[in-house]
Amino acid sequence: MTSIAIILAVMFIGVILMMIAYASAYSKTERKSGKFKRVILNICRSASERKKIEDALRENERLLQECQKVANIGSYVYDLTTMIWSSSTELEKIFGIDQEYPHTFEGWIEIIHPDWREKMRKYYHTVIEEKLRFDDEYRILRVKDRQERWVHGLGELEFDEQGNPVRLFGTIQDITKRKDTENEILHLSYRDVLTGLYNRRFYEEEIRRLNTERNLPISIIMADVNSLKFFNDAFGHQTGDELLQKAALAIKSACRADDIVARWGGDEFVVLLPRTDKEAVKGIVKRIKEFYSNQSVNDLSISISVGWSTKNSMDEDIVKVINHAEDFMYKHKIVENEGKRGNTITTIIRTLHEKNPKEEEHAKRVSEISEKIGTALELSEMEVSELKVVGLIHDIGKIAIEEGILNKPGVLTDQEMEEIRRHPDIGFRILSSSHEMLELADCILSHHERWDGKGYPRGLEGEEIPRTARIIALADSYDAMLSERPYRKTLSEETMIKEIHKKAGTQFDPEIARLFVEKVLNKAWP
Repeated sequence: MTSIAIILAVMFIGVILMMIAYASAYSKTERKSGKFKRVILNICRSASERKKIEDALRENERLLQECQKVANIGSYVYDLTTMIWSSSTELEKIFGIDQEYPHTFEGWIEIIHPDWREKMRKYYHTVIEEKLRFDDEYRILRVKDRQERWVHGLGELEFDEQGNPVRLFGTIQDITKRKDTENEILHLSYRDVLTGLYNRRFYEEEIRRLNTERNLPISIIMADVNSLKFFNDAFGHQTGDELLQKAALAIKSACRADDIVARWGGDEFVVLLPRTDKEAVKGIVKRIKEFYSNQSVNDLSISISVGWSTKNSMDEDIVKVINHAEDFMYKHKIVENEGKRGNTITTIIRTLHEKNPKEEEHAKRVSEISEKIGTALELSEMEVSELKVVGLIHDIGKIAIEEGILNKPGVLTDQEMEEIRRHPDIGFRILSSSHEMLELADCILSHHERWDGKGYPRGLEGEEIPRTARIIALADSYDAMLSERPYRKTLSEETMIKEIHKKAGTQFDPEIARLFVEKVLNKAWP
């Protein structure tokens, strides 16, 4: 049963009670309606029956009050002639008033939040003049504590015989909790979870709303975090998330309180600046760059590329202004990125060696062995130099491998081995981000391939494997044989040569393996 239905039921019982009282008081004087009197007197032929009805009425009133309390619903009846309203106990609690409070039209208006008073005054008059149902949500300030609440008012008009409204009766429900939940959902729908900034949906709605003449000049800033994919590949997505969060903080800190900062998507951010000219935009951009230049992630310096554009008249298309800001940003990105990638790769190598000092010694030995093999193969000076570099950085992808796995003293589990096998692909992606290192990236990707095609990650075989990678594979394995392990001692030279001979044609390029033994180790090929 709805709240209106409950009230109607109570009112009906009230009418019956009034009829009883009327019949009792005027039974001797009202002779004309004898039939009606007899009906009423039959209903209440005894005091005990009348008491039962009164008890039932009181119980219904109690139940109604309990229901209103549970649902946070109060009821009212408003007399349009006297402009006085009566209210239930629960409604008085919702409004924070007592019976002494003026139950007048203006008294109701005073309870409404100042921001809503004029709107609700107009709405009330519309309901009365057009004979409508009252149905609206609005904010109030409770009288006793000035606490802001949300309420939902419902009301039905009662009319006289001429069709004029004479009374408005209905309910008012406290819906603050529901509104808080709705606002939280709305907040989440307009917010980027990772950064806490507004999301693209909110930004697009705001730019439509603010694209008016009174907000001119309107400026747009587009910002792009450099090397996000690089950081994700090298250090994992958690580090990439940290990069984005620092970018969001830098941009938000550099902007004014009313500026709209949003995550555009991926590694891009956008700032909407109403009533902001070019000079003001330049100041904000300068602050963004200054703040961001002092940040670092995993000891690596980070950078952000920024572009901007300004709309000065309504003749200009806001979409073109956004596109211009984006183009400007990409031009900055191209220039800024090229100068930083080489330094970033150097820093990654240093960080890897700090995580695992043994890796640095291993890399140096692989580089030296590879150089000797290249010389024995009579490669060009440039090719030998390339071998030395690849030898030094062949395990760069291990930067993204958990330190506990890299430094584990015992035999690795299958799962740990699977994790280790990710490093060629990670190394490839890191080097692919640098134009200078691009030619070496394929060698890094392929240095765990096998001559028989049973290697990883692509299962290349024979001469499909880059020659540099075949040389690195042999040098890497030879150094591993030289190194002592917790589960075995260093192999003797004789044993190592036998092992290389055994795996020539399966793991190693047979020609490179033979030449290594004969010309680098100066030993006879078995």
